[in-house]
Amino acid sequence: MINCDIYAGQIPDDVHDQKATEAGRLDAAFAWPSGIEVDEMGNLWVGDYANWSLRFVPPTGPTSTLPCYDSAKLDRRNDRQSAAWSYPEPIGVLDQQSIAVRSVNGHDVFALRSDGTSKLMWRFGGRRSVVGVRRGPRGHLYALVNEDQTGSILRLDPGGRSEPIAKLECRYAALDADHDVLWFRHESGVTTWTLEAGLEELVIQQGDWGLNSEIVGLAVDAQKRLYVVEIHSGVLRIDQDGSVNRVVEMQRGGNGIAIGPCGRLFVSSGELGMILRSTDPVSDSE
Repeated sequence: MINCDIYAGQIPDDVHDQKATEAGRLDAAFAWPSGIEVDEMGNLWVGDYANWSLRFVPPTGPTSTLPCYDSAKLDRRNDRQSAAWSYPEPIGVLDQQSIAVRSVNGHDVFALRSDGTSKLMWRFGGRRSVVGVRRGPRGHLYALVNEDQTGSILRLDPGGRSEPIAKLECRYAALDADHDVLWFRHESGVTTWTLEAGLEELVIQQGDWGLNSEIVGLAVDAQKRLYVVEIHSGVLRIDQDGSVNRVVEMQRGGNGIAIGPCGRLFVSSGELGMILRSTDPVSDSE
């Protein structure tokens, strides 16, 4: 099992975390934190779903709330309500200073910096919604996009263009990547994709997972072990030999998952209003 401490958010009355208190991370007052990302500097970005906001949690110092507005729209109309992003969610790290954020409709993807400035990067019209953005094979940015009952992989250009790479036969719900492989979760299981081989065999079938609920997030560690978070349970780890182990028990399940540059695992719990972090790098766990 992986030991975790409360990293940010609300603390139960019977728990006291002195380090987090001193860092000012426990005054966040999250309202159903969902998607999370950790950038190369160790900063945690949290989609504070029910507060319609995005929170920035540095390794040291207090949590801040970032303005979630379409800057161009705000400049034209000077109307914060019409320019606000609905239920913003972080969906990928772009560089050391910015992350990709989508609004609830999933059509628009913004680059948001820690100073609160933002820029519309990619717009996906019609019935397409973006699941996630990851830096994958050969350092390129890739997006996983759903449309009706199918999905597709797009290679993204920093200038705002996108190039279709592969069409997928079903909808997808989660994405992660290492340097040469993209990992997807869908209704049948987890699939991998590489530039050379395209879509490959399922890493593991959903019926073999021993799941109690729906998977809502994926993360891959340095040893290419896959971590999946269940919405009403905890975190499972799938090793390269196909073995499955529950590594984090969560009373009320998780909503988002990420592995930071230090190798530590972060898991968000919407219902509990907190973010957990492993006490040690996951590479040290058996």
